[in-house]
Amino acid sequence: MEHWLPPEEGWTKLNADGALAKDGSGGCGVVMRDHDGRFLTGVSHFFHLISDPERAELLACKQALVLARAKGLSRVVLETDCLSAVAKIGGNDIDRSIHGPLVEEIKSMLEDFAGHSVRHVRRTGNKVAHILARFGCENKCCEVWELDPPDFLVPVLAPECAV
Repeated sequence: MEHWLPPEEGWTKLNADGALAKDGSGGCGVVMRDHDGRFLTGVSHFFHLISDPERAELLACKQALVLARAKGLSRVVLETDCLSAVAKIGGNDIDRSIHGPLVEEIKSMLEDFAGHSVRHVRRTGNKVAHILARFGCENKCCEVWELDPPDFLVPVLAPECAV
């Protein structure tokens, strides 16, 4: 059982997760927390048509980096529970798969940060992002929460970090 761990001081952790619904739609969730574990921002995003779980995960990673850039962050740790997404993003070769353009865009976005790392985490360490992804998927909505998490996240966040 893996638990969420805070990043080093001066770094911000971005947990990202993608989700699919039976109707062919999907969503992603992103949670941003600082080195003290404080909730900074949460995002639920809805995708109208998506049938590929890896694409949903990669879009979640991209959404996390868009958010981090908008916040002016300089050092980020991006975590996802999709091992193939981590391998593609961390790979040195040009990705020539169907997701190649998205992977290369994510790699390029990472270079905008003074410091970055991309890590795989088990789903048990990525619970909050997973809940946000399901929320966007099930409610077919895009939501952003700043500084104060939504009530449905508090029971999950509280044992892990400062809310």
